[in-house]
Amino acid sequence: MNYGTLKTICLQKLFAIEGQTAEENDNTRSYLSTLPAAVNEAMALLTTGTAGGRLPPRSIEIPVHPHQTGPDRHREWTVRDLRELDCRFYRMVPGQLFFRRSQQQKPYRRMGCCWLEGDSRLWLACEEPGIWTVYYYVYPKWVSAETQDGEELDISPEMASLVPLYVASQLYKDDDLSVATQYRNEFEVGRAMLLTPETGESGEEFSSVSGWI
Repeated sequence: MNYGTLKTICLQKLFAIEGQTAEENDNTRSYLSTLPAAVNEAMALLTTGTAGGRLPPRSIEIPVHPHQTGPDRHREWTVRDLRELDCRFYRMVPGQLFFRRSQQQKPYRRMGCCWLEGDSRLWLACEEPGIWTVYYYVYPKWVSAETQDGEELDISPEMASLVPLYVASQLYKDDDLSVATQYRNEFEVGRAMLLTPETGESGEEFSSVSGWI
């Protein structure tokens, strides 16, 4: 769904237009000016918190080389702030952090060789050269008054279909609280249906850090 379509659906639910065009006039101007904030609130509710990580995860590769002393005097560390590497960083995908010694080697998990400081500062063991691959979730791309009508929303179609319900529930409170409450209830029912549990592991493999197998 693009932003123009979303605006049209929102205005229809607010009974501000009768046709299929989101024109700015005396009936729609106040709604359109406050609509971006309500859209961003809806996307945040749909992709973070309890719903956390509903967007496809991203990955980043971090090369490491022995060079830095860390909290363990027997091991060297490289430190990276994931929020500085990606401004849309939300949180790491649990358990999805892998290491490989070369570009050709299949990556594997290394238990106890990394730790997270705060919510984004990652310490990675680098006593041997290699590449860490980190998977993480991101915030959606927020909308603003400058967002073009043709720009696609940075969420799934299932999520996008719920956004107008939330927007209408927020912007119609002063017009008709009972209708606004109904819209919010419908939004929450739809959001609950999207909160399916993650399957977790996609595969298992054993590798020894010392390389004996």
